[in-house]
Amino acid sequence: MGKGNSLLYFTALQASYPATATSPYASKLVNTATVRQPDTINYIAAPGTNEWIYFTSRVPMFYNEDNGIDVYIYWTASTAAADDVIWGVAFEQLPSTTTPITGDSFAVARTVTDTGNAGGSDYMQICSISFTEAQADYLAGGVNFRMKIYRDTDDAGDDHAGIVYLHAVDLREGL
Repeated sequence: MGKGNSLLYFTALQASYPATATSPYASKLVNTATVRQPDTINYIAAPGTNEWIYFTSRVPMFYNEDNGIDVYIYWTASTAAADDVIWGVAFEQLPSTTTPITGDSFAVARTVTDTGNAGGSDYMQICSISFTEAQADYLAGGVNFRMKIYRDTDDAGDDHAGIVYLHAVDLREGL
């Protein structure tokens, strides 16, 4: 394998949620929806509700951490509008020897701003975020990890008023 090749591909069915409805994180839970495929994850537009989900996996052994990781986010919007949506992604190695399993030790999140399609709500949008080895919490081949993805509605730059749907996430070896 080499630069630009897909390492892992996640769909909504592989997502895990940060907590139960009775936990302190209840307001941060995202919901699933059906939008022209079995499941997607929907993120509401209310400011201050940075909803997130996790994907957990193991980095393939062939991954060369010197190349970093590019995260491709596949999404659609509930309404046709050329408004901006800001996505955030962070990585965490598992298990962490310095953080209890009930806590988290995610590296600092990186964000990307993507503009919705004014021509229609059924058009797939694809945006990407590049991570260096350090920004991806020093992930290496064979390491277990969690990836957190969220819509950053706290940022005034996210001005899309409708719901957005996360369809899939593709992790590729950096270019």
